[in-house]
Amino acid sequence: MSVFPDKYLGVILVAGRVKTSTVWPMVEMMQRKLATWKGKLLSFQERLVLIKAVLCSIQVYNMAIYKWPSSVIKACEKIIRNFLWSGDSEIRKYKVMSWRKVCTPYSEGGLGIQRLEVINKAFLMKMMWKIENSQEDWALFFKAKYKDKNNQWSNQWKMSSVWSGLKWAWKSLQEDLIWSVGDRKSISLWFDVWIEEVQSAISELSLPEIGATVVNKLRLKEKKVHWSKHIWNSFLHPSVASNIWKLIQGLYIDDKTMVKNGYDMVSRCCICEDVEDSMNHLLWECKFSLQIWNWLCFIFKFTLPKSFDDVWKCAQSKSPLIQKNKKLFEGAKPDVARFKCKIMDTFYENNIRIKGSKYNREYDNHIIAVFRLGTKFSKLQKVTACQWVSPDNGFTMFCCDGSPFGNPGAATFGVVVRDHLSMVLGAITGGLGTTTNYIAEVYAVIHVVELAGIWELQKIIIKSDSETVFNQFAKNQFHDCAAKRGAKLKAGERQIFIGRPEWLKSIEIPGMTYYRFS
Repeated sequence: MSVFPDKYLGVILVAGRVKTSTVWPMVEMMQRKLATWKGKLLSFQERLVLIKAVLCSIQVYNMAIYKWPSSVIKACEKIIRNFLWSGDSEIRKYKVMSWRKVCTPYSEGGLGIQRLEVINKAFLMKMMWKIENSQEDWALFFKAKYKDKNNQWSNQWKMSSVWSGLKWAWKSLQEDLIWSVGDRKSISLWFDVWIEEVQSAISELSLPEIGATVVNKLRLKEKKVHWSKHIWNSFLHPSVASNIWKLIQGLYIDDKTMVKNGYDMVSRCCICEDVEDSMNHLLWECKFSLQIWNWLCFIFKFTLPKSFDDVWKCAQSKSPLIQKNKKLFEGAKPDVARFKCKIMDTFYENNIRIKGSKYNREYDNHIIAVFRLGTKFSKLQKVTACQWVSPDNGFTMFCCDGSPFGNPGAATFGVVVRDHLSMVLGAITGGLGTTTNYIAEVYAVIHVVELAGIWELQKIIIKSDSETVFNQFAKNQFHDCAAKRGAKLKAGERQIFIGRPEWLKSIEIPGMTYYRFS
């Protein structure tokens, strides 16, 4: 036997209303896990990972049952907020960002931390949905105790530690519920939102999972930012990404900010010692910074940037390998050679994160050699020189190809007809619907044969990049295979052009060298 309050599977059991003292042990548990020495040994990014993995998960079991008092939620978020910014749960940092903006996704300029109130309500909404749809004994007990004679959830006060939270969650859940008319036993004409055409009742709907959809509905939404995709990527070290995030959001204190806030002080850049100290000057205008940027721009063939946007724009036209090499340097003593070595070491140490492929150009190879990045994969492994040869006098050449978007996928085919003078006699293009690459290639050859018959051509040459099609043709299997597979294809639209069509901008010329990349 036991007495209240008690604990079962991590959930504190208590009779009556949930008070601050009921769940306060969870706050004390968070404080015990955040010893001061831990915060001092962890970087900002490491503290962020600890918050997401541990601090925001300690309360999950209790929040799935009870509605937490707002004072406890504020105390927990204060601990999390102080630990994130200062490394100490008791110390508040001077320059911080609004916590509600921090708790937004990366795409909206936040850090992806979940608000505890949102998590609490989402879990209780899931519990309420289970009660509404389940026929188990525990769910039937709740319905019998907390529903009135009209089959509506009661708004009156009840002696329960659970019902106040479920009633709070039901108000939000009710906004997205629509009843469908079934046998009329569970629906109220006056109190429920309903529709006529659907046959199944709400009890037949699938149980939703607590996740991004519910949380996204409840959380605060901000405008999306364009720069998030440039910094929160697998190829950029999280610590570097979080530092760039703080710089973009203005989460720093420099002399310019101090003077703006009313402090009377003499300010001078500690590196160049020429102008007033500010972060913008340190990053983009300081003599020391300009030397580093000129060195990097010489290597990457960039124009001198004035902001992070300029760096991202310069990298857009480069290969994926180069786009993933954008790094931010930190302020240091004015020793250019030492700082260059630090950047070189950073590239070398983070080489494992650079997964992009190179374009196999001299520019890419130069970057790899300078930063000692080792062997990198190239999509274009082989370059083959080739020439187009016109057909002999009296012959007509049909160049055909079939190409699906996916295999299988939405497929098209095309044929270009040329004579011994390299003139374009005509072209065919058409859609095949959803099919495989093989069927698309076969269908293109079939149209060549049909067109040759219509034009009464005796001497023809058919060119295709499908070795399988020609092997079956050589073995006298082509016509049988095409008949069996082609019979299943749906009739598609086909266009025949006499002469060279306008959309055929360029054609191969005899005697000119072309290159094939494979």
